[in-house]
Amino acid sequence: MLLRRHISHPVYFLWLIMTLFFFPTGSSAGSLKTVDSAKAENIKSEKAAKEHQVVFYYFHRNVRCHTCTQFEQWVRQIIKDDFGKENALILEVVNVDKEQNAHFIKEYNLYGPEAVISDQSGKKEIRWTNLPKIWDYSQDFMQFREYIIKSVQEYLNSNINPSGKTDKIKMEAEQK
Repeated sequence: MLLRRHISHPVYFLWLIMTLFFFPTGSSAGSLKTVDSAKAENIKSEKAAKEHQVVFYYFHRNVRCHTCTQFEQWVRQIIKDDFGKENALILEVVNVDKEQNAHFIKEYNLYGPEAVISDQSGKKEIRWTNLPKIWDYSQDFMQFREYIIKSVQEYLNSNINPSGKTDKIKMEAEQK
């Protein structure tokens, strides 16, 4: 009798209807769809890992001055506005004071907040270059922007870095 009263109650009846129609409990079509999308994501990520990409790194530390945070804002804006439509660059903002990122200090000879462009194929770095003049333009956004755009375009279009020196090519693994 108690059970009958709960089932006939309008609130419970409404709850039962909503549960059945709005929250399906797992039909075979729904589970197949999930498996298919998971496979698609795996295929997509494997394909992306094999593809070529150019990464623009902005490195910083835990303690940051106004100029350091300003650099990050400017870099984000420049990459989005000038390279975002073409997807020519992937922006990575990295805190080198975090343990998992400390290896970048040695790999790129970092001394403070710096910008690096890295040419990568899959998970292997092909070449990279540092943009040492970002501090020269720290007081002028337009000059900073011009320097970044020119440096990135030169880097994308040639094997010579913006400072005119030959890029640092990682050949240690190939020589061994």
